[in-house]
Amino acid sequence: MNNNERIGFEQVYTDVLKKYLNSSGDWFKKKTRNSDKETLCIPNLQIKFYNPHTNFPKMTVRPTYPKLAANELIWFLLGRTDVQWLRDRKVNYWNEFESEDGTIGKSYGHQFRNFNGCDNLARVITNIIKNPFDRRHVLNLWNPNDLDDMVLPPCCYAWNFLIEDTGLLHEGSDVPLYRLHVTMNMRSLDIACGLPYDAMQAAWFSWFLCSIVNTSPDAKFLLVEGSVTINACDAHIYDENIYACSKHLTLYKKHFKISQGKRYFITPVKPSNAIPQTRFMIDERRTYNSVKHRLLDKIAEEFDKFINEGKLTVEASGYEEVKFSNIPMKLVP
Repeated sequence: MNNNERIGFEQVYTDVLKKYLNSSGDWFKKKTRNSDKETLCIPNLQIKFYNPHTNFPKMTVRPTYPKLAANELIWFLLGRTDVQWLRDRKVNYWNEFESEDGTIGKSYGHQFRNFNGCDNLARVITNIIKNPFDRRHVLNLWNPNDLDDMVLPPCCYAWNFLIEDTGLLHEGSDVPLYRLHVTMNMRSLDIACGLPYDAMQAAWFSWFLCSIVNTSPDAKFLLVEGSVTINACDAHIYDENIYACSKHLTLYKKHFKISQGKRYFITPVKPSNAIPQTRFMIDERRTYNSVKHRLLDKIAEEFDKFINEGKLTVEASGYEEVKFSNIPMKLVP
C-alpha cells in the first residue's frame, strides 16, 4: 500500500475546507439559481480518497449516517422515484422535491434503469463482467429527452468505472484480483451538507458493484476496492453554513490523533480482507443479459434487506468515538 492509499475522506474533506475558508483557494461569490442566497463557489473541485470499503468515508468529528446514504442509493438501483419509499426508511431530505404524484419525475432512479428504454445499470454491470478493461463503463443520468419531466435534474449526472489489474491472485486460487476505481461526476455539489453523503453513497456503490460482480458466475475475476473520485463543476458552500464548516475545522484539529487513528469499515468486510464476503442470497445464477430487471431488482432488494435489518453496517476500528456536539447544518436546495 502506498502513502496515497492511506488517505481517507475526512482528511481530504478537511483540507478542502481549510484551503477555501482561509481564502487561499480559487473561488468566487455566486447567487443561487432560484433565490438570492449567496454561496462561496469553487469551480472544478476534485475530491479523491482510497479504500472506500475498509476506510469508509464516515466522519469522526461530525455525525453522518451511512444508512441514509445506502437507502438513497438502493432507491436509485431499484429504479424508484416515489418519495414515500424513502420516508418509510427515515430518509426525509427528498420531501421538498416531491411532486403532486408523489415522485420526483424521471430523475435519478428512472435514468438508472430506464434511460430511453435502456436498463442503464444492467448494461454497465454486464460490460464490467464481460469486458473489464473497457473504457466505456459509463452510467449516464443526464437525459435531455426527460429533463422537463424531472422535478430536480441529477446533481450527479454520470458515473464512470475503471478496472485495474492488480497482478495478484486471490489467495489459494488462480483467480485474478482486479481493483475498482469509481468516478462520480457532478454539476452541483453542496460541500457542507451534500458532500459527506455523496462520498458515502459512492462507497456503497463501489461495495455493491464489487459484490454483484463477485456473485456472477460469468466473471472470471474478483473485484476489490480501489479509489473514489468526485468531480464537481460547481462546488459551493452556502454563506449560512460557513460557521458550521469553521466549527468542523476546530473539532478536527482538536481530535486530530483520533481522526487519524480511526477507521470505519463495511461489515462483514474486515480491514484485513478487502473482498466483500456477503453473497447476495439469490437462487438464479444466470447472465445479466437474460434476466436484467428481475435479477438486479432481487439483488437490490436483498441489499435493502441487509441494510435495514442491520445485517450490513458500518463499524469502527481504532480509537474510541469522539464526543462531539451536533454541528448546525442547513441543507439548501
